[in-house]
Amino acid sequence: MRYFVLSKQLRELVKAAKEGIISLGEKKSGLKEKRPVKLGNHSTLFLDPHFHFMLPQFYRGGIDGIIEQAGSRVNGVCITNRGNDAGSGICSNKELSYDIFSKTLERTKGLSRYYADVKHIGRFFTYINYKENPQKSANNEGRPLIFVKAQEIWVDEQKVDLMALCTDYDYSSESNNCSLRPGFRTKRDILKSIVDQGGILYYPHPFAIRTGMAARIATSAEICELENIMCGFDFDAIEVFNSYLTLIFQANALAKEFIRQNNDAQRGVASSDGHYDLSLIGKSGIHVDAALLNFDNDYAFRDSLKNAFRNAEKQLVQQYSSFGAIANSLLVLEKKFVQ
Repeated sequence: MRYFVLSKQLRELVKAAKEGIISLGEKKSGLKEKRPVKLGNHSTLFLDPHFHFMLPQFYRGGIDGIIEQAGSRVNGVCITNRGNDAGSGICSNKELSYDIFSKTLERTKGLSRYYADVKHIGRFFTYINYKENPQKSANNEGRPLIFVKAQEIWVDEQKVDLMALCTDYDYSSESNNCSLRPGFRTKRDILKSIVDQGGILYYPHPFAIRTGMAARIATSAEICELENIMCGFDFDAIEVFNSYLTLIFQANALAKEFIRQNNDAQRGVASSDGHYDLSLIGKSGIHVDAALLNFDNDYAFRDSLKNAFRNAEKQLVQQYSSFGAIANSLLVLEKKFVQ
């Protein structure tokens, strides 16, 4: 059993940040975005573990448009849907889930120009040997492109998000897309269910509390709730950098300080948390050793991804999204197509 403790010093940092007394570091990280590494190098893979897509019909090029944009930016991305997210006003009828993605790709068969290079479509991940020009490339050319199943779960009364990666269970209600299924009324219920399934426990933006599509820094009471959640659950990944938090970047600094104080820095990850705008894929993410990932089957992949998240040797890529990009993602639902 693991116990996380927030020191008095960190609590004072939260208070000072909220009052504008301190800035908790620079807003811009200054780190340059790294390009994907080809499979032939057998080196690292660049993963964005937290991204929200619209359904394929909302993108120019449909499913191929999603694959093309992702393949040009990353080696892997988690398709994160929020079937129960009433707070943002977005329900699963417009947001892409991994299950819809994989079924759509299977149905396209010869209609997708990438289908011939699909190596695996499974319960938890899809593996594509991505080629920028698939019809002109030789059979042995390409690099890995992985789409991973993820769910972002929000319990209305408690407001802090949780994420489950590579789980069979769908935490949204079949009858009502904007509410949790019966039996999952607390975070502990959800966390226990994820653990029991062998899923990956991922804590997104722990110090940023969402208010609709916006966010704010957690209050002292909410920080106490964070401590209670952490006690007794062994998280595989804790998001210490989130590109979407441009306006409350202090939340990222608090998350980094939090894991430092608990000697748990090896579990820190970065993500874009991009919403709908495909140009945000890979804005932030992690480079992991390609040798750590096992693509033999879905369960072997899940276990290997869990180990990759926990590996201390991974490298974080950290860049904030521009205010314009965030504004565009909020308005994208008004458009018929997005890039």
